[in-house]
Amino acid sequence: MSQMPPSFSTAHAAALTGAAWSRRHDLAFLSIQGRDRTSFLHGLLSSDVKKQELGTGQPACLLTAKGGLVAPLAVHHLPDEHLLIGPKPSIPAAYELLTKMAPLSDCKVELHQLEAWLIAGPNKHKILEALAGRPSDPGYGGARAFNTSAGVVGVLTEFHSGLDAFLLVVPEAASERFAGILPGAADAAGAVELDDSVLEVLRIESGMPSWGRESGPDVFPQEVRLDKWVAQDKGCYLGQETMARLRDRGHVNRLLVGLKLDDNAATGDPVESEDGEPLGRITSIAPSPRLKAPLALASLKRGAGQQVIIRAGANKVPAKQVELPL
Repeated sequence: MSQMPPSFSTAHAAALTGAAWSRRHDLAFLSIQGRDRTSFLHGLLSSDVKKQELGTGQPACLLTAKGGLVAPLAVHHLPDEHLLIGPKPSIPAAYELLTKMAPLSDCKVELHQLEAWLIAGPNKHKILEALAGRPSDPGYGGARAFNTSAGVVGVLTEFHSGLDAFLLVVPEAASERFAGILPGAADAAGAVELDDSVLEVLRIESGMPSWGRESGPDVFPQEVRLDKWVAQDKGCYLGQETMARLRDRGHVNRLLVGLKLDDNAATGDPVESEDGEPLGRITSIAPSPRLKAPLALASLKRGAGQQVIIRAGANKVPAKQVELPL
């Protein structure tokens, strides 16, 4: 593995042991409004929306009737709406399904034009305090708003990066003003800006699936490490019968695993058993500062051994499974 530049290592460490921030362009937002919005979402999402308290967020999956993913979503219970956040490419299908079902309830579904920034690390509360001028950490699972010199900012627990993080969200019209004050607050808190390459390494080290790589339409949540996004004691929601069968009597045929490689490889490279049996392919790969080796995510047949071989062109690269998150 080639040596990583000091700036990369510093940013990576800041996200895990200090404070870090980054603009997020990969998310989209849906607003669910109306008096029946809780029961509406409870009947469609894999989380227990009825038990979710005001001012909190939780992860959930919107599924097809057969249990395949439509979108992995963060669900935030706010005073006038439930705000849903998901990977941008997954939101059109989620919007289509939700708007199709909405006429059956007293609620409406709207695309929300928001801009978002991620703040991460155990000292991320210092960024919030620098922005608000007072302690403003909502705690894990929290969802609240506070005033800044750029206007009202929502601070929401973040579920898609695999990090200990919050999202800071503002209306699109206020994004330029907020973008002007956040760097100063981050500097005051000793936070480091993250670029996309660092975020990608952190995502892979956490084992979080990326939409379009590991997860996608019709993939089961259990195949891509989203088991905890499915409430195990909840019934009567779209896709619930398949989730119950997988929980009680069956299993998925493929699993997303982490692989520590002895040498470099590339996304799409085939993974085989030591006997040459095809097992799957690498879906994401990056240099891991914590392993000091390439770390890959791969979708493999259930029961694949701990030791595998990656076909990297003409080379056979040994690899072994590692537990994620690191």
